[in-house]
Amino acid sequence: MGAGIGPWLPALIGSLGGLLLIVGSFTPMMQFATAPVSTFNSDAGMGVLFIGLGIGALLLVALKWFRELQVLGAVALFLIGFIFWRITSTFAGLGSATSGSGLSLQWGWAVLVIGGVLLLSARLAALRRS
Repeated sequence: MGAGIGPWLPALIGSLGGLLLIVGSFTPMMQFATAPVSTFNSDAGMGVLFIGLGIGALLLVALKWFRELQVLGAVALFLIGFIFWRITSTFAGLGSATSGSGLSLQWGWAVLVIGGVLLLSARLAALRRS
């Protein structure tokens, strides 16, 4: 009996990625002075977008459309990078991102990035399985 990848592994990886995108919307992304800010409670509405991407990922996993899941993961990672760039470039003029502006980056970024990477990994696991 060979040691192959089970048929459930791509679905598990993709589901975890989708759930992390949803959960990551509520995690602290940055903190100003004393108030943590997540993508969900920011006024830009990006949290709703990541929740939608997460729900879309779960739907694609249920349909076993792993090629499309790869595209969704790439879009999620692009959006995460764009938002991170906008935030850091906005506060760069005010001083250091961790001291002069009163802004400190939080652990929520990692949750979103891991979710996006897992969506890409689900596609790789599906290719490896076939």
